[in-house]
Amino acid sequence: MVDRLPVEEGWVYGQKPKEPEAPPDLDSLFEAAGVPDQLTSGQPPFSPEWYAGAKERQRLRDLEIEQLQGLRNDSRHHWAELVWTDLQMWQDRIDFTVALPEPLADLQALLARTKHERPDDVFGFEAIQTIADQAEVRQVQVREDLADAKQRMTDIEDKVRQQEAADEAAEKERLERKRLAEKRRRRAERVLKRNEALLRGEDPPPVIEDSDLEPVTETELHEETGELLQDTFEGEDMPEEAPPPLQRGGMARELPPLQDPPMPPLS
Repeated sequence: MVDRLPVEEGWVYGQKPKEPEAPPDLDSLFEAAGVPDQLTSGQPPFSPEWYAGAKERQRLRDLEIEQLQGLRNDSRHHWAELVWTDLQMWQDRIDFTVALPEPLADLQALLARTKHERPDDVFGFEAIQTIADQAEVRQVQVREDLADAKQRMTDIEDKVRQQEAADEAAEKERLERKRLAEKRRRRAERVLKRNEALLRGEDPPPVIEDSDLEPVTETELHEETGELLQDTFEGEDMPEEAPPPLQRGGMARELPPLQDPPMPPLS
């Protein structure tokens, strides 16, 4: 089998590879997709003012999304309340119907009176007996149907309540994730401001407490700084540490500069 395989260069397991396809017509694809012609000439499709307002538009989109999610949550809860309220109302109606006096009792009383007062009326007695037997069979069937309907309503109500509880838990989890993301964003802003002040040679702003969480410690600030640097240089080589600047820090900056400052250590 191996001897019969072609040995020409470029063949793979006796099969000639598929020839490469020609590149698509990008201009036609752009035109079909509705991409503006300015992109092909190196010009942006929108004005600089439009790009400058990107952050504001994103903020408004996030605000609208949050409002819509809140409206969806309220609508879901309102719908669930309507469903299980209606189900409970119909269950109460079934209980009320089951508790009513049985019509079969009147037929049985009539049957007994007929037997006692008109013993010779065999035809009338048998007719009432037939009606009473049919009514008894029908009453048993109705009671079984009512019990089955109530059980199904109870099952549906349980499923609606379970789904509502699961959706409510998912909504709380989403809000908690949003709160933690907002906390990380505020911490990152504080770290950036603190580092900018240090680079300018100014006193760093004091460590402040978060508005809705525990106090921010120096350790957390260093951790946040490391995460920011890791995110900034991800996929790149980390820059080498620069030697410390030849200047005093803190209150010592108010002293006159040194005439012959020592060189910083090399390692």
